[in-house]
Amino acid sequence: IGIIERITLSIGISFITAVLGAFVLNITPNGIGAASWTIWIGGLTFIALVVVAMRNKKEPETAHRVGVSVKKIMSSQYGFLVVLSVFISASALVVSSIAASEQRDAFTQLSLVTDEGSSNTYVRLGIANMEMKTEDYRLNITINDVLVEQWPSLTIKQSGKWEYALQIPTGGNENEHTVEAFLYRANDPDTIYRYVSLHLRPDQRTQ
Repeated sequence: IGIIERITLSIGISFITAVLGAFVLNITPNGIGAASWTIWIGGLTFIALVVVAMRNKKEPETAHRVGVSVKKIMSSQYGFLVVLSVFISASALVVSSIAASEQRDAFTQLSLVTDEGSSNTYVRLGIANMEMKTEDYRLNITINDVLVEQWPSLTIKQSGKWEYALQIPTGGNENEHTVEAFLYRANDPDTIYRYVSLHLRPDQRTQ
């Protein structure tokens, strides 16, 4: 086929590869991302180079027509392209991983909400660790400035969550309650890392 047909065929195959890659990567656990795209494109490039090299090996007359032996082609041109494709794919993978790590915002989320679905009056406390690693925390809960619960050590894995349902005293419904949660990190136990409070009126605590 001519040069125009080759270019048209190459563009068409590229579109098909992109669409197929998006479909395949979308159903994988890691989804569509820079790293997965790099592995997909790099892998296809490597496979294509191997297929071309094997075809040339089966058809030595093709190499002789240009005055070069198959062994020389395999050892120079295609060998270099294979090494180059692996190097570019690996470099792109490393760069994309570093960029993704730098762009991600690391944080810990502390939440305190009323639990409307319970028959008794509860508040639900939650911790979500979106830091870059497993974190150790210390947690104190007070009601009207009185310590009612404390956890000296809470270990939560990266992307992990922790929840706790705290029952509010039912006596003295004429008084309002203020629930406060103080979260500290183990490497800085004297500094409040996250703080939330919830103000409950008597009508909010009557079921």
